Amino acid sequence: MMMMMMMMMMMMMMMMMMMMIMLVMVVMMTVKKKKKKKKKKKKKKKKKKKKKKKESDCYENKKISFSITFFGIDHDIH
Repeated sequence: MMMMMMMMMMMMMMMMMMMMIMLVMVVMMTVKKKKKKKKKKKKKKKKKKKKKKKESDCYENKKISFSITFFGIDHDIH
């Protein structure tokens, strides 16, 4: 029984860590998007080059966000 409890606690801790990492990733993405909107007016050519990289990141992060939607956290972003 004690071993089972320990295993459950470890699993819960891992889940919490994963959730925290996912939230940090989502927050970082939203912060980057907000900064990009502000900087668009100053230099357009340089930002367009970076946009393509960000789009490829977005496709990867959508997969992550779908996993977050199961927990019901990522509704605000998409």
